[in-house]
Amino acid sequence: LFRPVSPWRVNQYFGEDKACVSLNPPYTYRYKETAETCPVGYKSLYSQMKGHNGLDLQAYRWQPVYAAQSGFVDEVSTEIERGLGIGIRTQIGDRFFRHRYWHLISLDMELGDKVETGDLVGYADSTGYSTADHLHFELKEVDLNGRVLNRTNGYFGSIDPLPFMEDNFALDIKGLYGLIKK
Repeated sequence: LFRPVSPWRVNQYFGEDKACVSLNPPYTYRYKETAETCPVGYKSLYSQMKGHNGLDLQAYRWQPVYAAQSGFVDEVSTEIERGLGIGIRTQIGDRFFRHRYWHLISLDMELGDKVETGDLVGYADSTGYSTADHLHFELKEVDLNGRVLNRTNGYFGSIDPLPFMEDNFALDIKGLYGLIKK
């Protein structure tokens, strides 16, 4: 997988649990006062999981987001929690994965589209339950049919993307592929 945005800055890592949400509407967010506790009147945003199930990457509103790996779009979704998002199923070695991009304001792809590394996926924003503009990048291992494996791992099947990430920006890789094909 290649970096879907540039510059590369991780604001929240996989497994971290530092965000709190108020118990009553209107829902507001705060960081934990200590590693273990939320302010009075708040609960952990990740109370249903072991912690954050992806990487929150710095991105400004309308910043282009690029495909981290070739594959095809097998998910387009709007959810209250994550906002507008897209999932791309890809193969790495003999394993299959879905990399997901959440909190987008606009998509540049549709369900079933073939995707090449570095293709424009959409544009970053702060849709869904989000405190500021950013890209939530998530990775799940799936079977050949796209069913999520290891759903009971405490992250609903999500795994840490960092061990699979290369140090290169996806758009730069697309440019290199273009030169090689010529």
